[in-house]
Amino acid sequence: MDLIPIFVIMREAVCLILRRDNKILGVSRKDDHTIFGFIGGKKDDTDNSPEEAIIRECLEETGIKPFNLKLIDKRVYGITKETTYLQHCFIGDFIGEPNSNTELVLRGEGILKWLTIEELEKGFFGEYNKMMLDSITWKT
Repeated sequence: MDLIPIFVIMREAVCLILRRDNKILGVSRKDDHTIFGFIGGKKDDTDNSPEEAIIRECLEETGIKPFNLKLIDKRVYGITKETTYLQHCFIGDFIGEPNSNTELVLRGEGILKWLTIEELEKGFFGEYNKMMLDSITWKT
């Protein structure tokens, strides 16, 4: 039997956990506004670091600039046939209010919603969300 070499590309991805009043700011998928996860996305060629990538993603998805970023986890996650992701998960602080849902939908983005920890742990990305949330000491 001939072996076929498989080439997998390693890409970096980032996510951010922002908390207010025991809820986490979630963003829906662009193509399905019922599926929510953390703020984030893929690191692109203009980003010099994962920190730059998550700041860019947060600004794009929410209109707010996070600060006091702290890396809470870095792991290989989301393996597909062609791509493996080195996922960087941050927590951080923010000032101000996120963009309105109408603004985001008109730009072709996902919508924002303050979610309970339980909602995030039971959602589409529940397994990953639970792993990240379990590593944070402020979880109640």
